[in-house]
Amino acid sequence: MAIRINLKGFIEFSSDLSQVAQDIADAIKEANKTFKEVGEEGAEIERYSIDRKRLKLELRSGRVLRAHDALLRLKNQLARRLGPKRVGVRKVFIEDLEVIISEGHVGESKAKELLKGAAEAREIEGNLVLRFRDLTDRDIRERTVDRAIKLSLLREEKVEAKAEKLAPFGAVIKRGAEKPFKLSTRVASEAERLGWIKRYPARGQWIYTPPMAALLRAISELLIERVAKPLGFKEWMFPRLMPIEVFKKLSTYVEHLPEGVFYVCVPPRDPSKFDEFKREYRLRRELRTDLLKEILSEPQYVLEAIQCTPFYQFFSGEIVRLEDLPVKAYDLLGGWTWRNEAGGVEGIVRTNEFWRLEMVFLSSPEE
Repeated sequence: MAIRINLKGFIEFSSDLSQVAQDIADAIKEANKTFKEVGEEGAEIERYSIDRKRLKLELRSGRVLRAHDALLRLKNQLARRLGPKRVGVRKVFIEDLEVIISEGHVGESKAKELLKGAAEAREIEGNLVLRFRDLTDRDIRERTVDRAIKLSLLREEKVEAKAEKLAPFGAVIKRGAEKPFKLSTRVASEAERLGWIKRYPARGQWIYTPPMAALLRAISELLIERVAKPLGFKEWMFPRLMPIEVFKKLSTYVEHLPEGVFYVCVPPRDPSKFDEFKREYRLRRELRTDLLKEILSEPQYVLEAIQCTPFYQFFSGEIVRLEDLPVKAYDLLGGWTWRNEAGGVEGIVRTNEFWRLEMVFLSSPEE
């Protein structure tokens, strides 16, 4: 599989570049030398020209050092070289970026479906050609092009490595003495009949009265005292309001289950923004959700769906010493977690609100 990339763009500076033309020429010569160290799969600056504050560039590359990454490297190199001369970098912009994938691609139809709104896709003589326009340095840093290329490639079948044989899912490893079932009816139906739970006026939510709350408390204490603590887990308390920036790291949810979470829109701190909304309620006793849409921000948070996210965020960007491992945590005090799952299964088996004990740990690969 071969990938070729052609790029046209520019780097904009704070001052006219005519005074530093020689410095730019030297920097480009040095950059090309470095880029070519990768070999045929590296990058090359083919042409450049100076247009007042803009350095216009054309680059081509293979799949290892890609043209857009080479452009950012050149920007950083120029910033270091020209900064002392009071010429600063203002902007990096790619006007046109063409990716040619010669084989092992998903084809035009599938690529158009996968990359809708991000890139144009067409198949020419067996090659898949992707075209990106008007990319900023943020698009480059957030790997938009690289993700699009990855989506456009056929997935290679993984060779199954020899490993220890694991028991199949659902296999019984050890069986204790048989115990009689004392309840043969549906738990939710019986609890509702007894008045232990009552439906809340929303899908997948329940009110738990003292008997049911006591039962849940007993189960949770049993799990903590008989399972979590004997295994060396200690209690933590995790937040339940997940910033969008953290949610972006949950690729499985974002790519495959974005409909399974609840999104939170933050209200403005200015009370006057709600004047019309409050007035409509006073006059008509009507909650105007259409007005709320105009007032609220775009979603900035997600209600926690998997509970362990803060644990991993706690260690994000950190270096943990092996002698400090393992770190074992359990969380219950943080409260409910939320998933948009209610409706498919009876009663309290599948809800929107989950109260659960989460156990998570960080350890060395050997452990």
